[in-house]
Amino acid sequence: MDIVTPFIVSKLDEKVSIHLSLEVLGGPRIAHLNCSLYGHKQSPRCWYSTIDELLVTQVAFRRGQFDCSMYRHAKGTVLVLYDDDMLLAGHEPISSAMWKRFKARFNKVNLGYVEYFL
Repeated sequence: MDIVTPFIVSKLDEKVSIHLSLEVLGGPRIAHLNCSLYGHKQSPRCWYSTIDELLVTQVAFRRGQFDCSMYRHAKGTVLVLYDDDMLLAGHEPISSAMWKRFKARFNKVNLGYVEYFL
């Protein structure tokens, strides 16, 4: 599964302001960001914090002890997170309402079955 525009759905923990150029909105202005942007130094961290909080609190995944990008569900499903890509593997599908709400929150592309994994 690939999450489309993950940084835009991430929440910012701190107040971030940017200076807009003269061509934007008719003059020099300062804008306050509501979400992280590509190129912002904290964007990957904001994305990881957002996805980690949702997986752990809403879907009941447990974060791996030695690898913080690997999660395990009580039904045996394993989720591996790499940037904005997710690999799900398991025998039983997660059919809870929480998982459905989680999937509905993000604009995603199902990439199908894995042919190889490095």
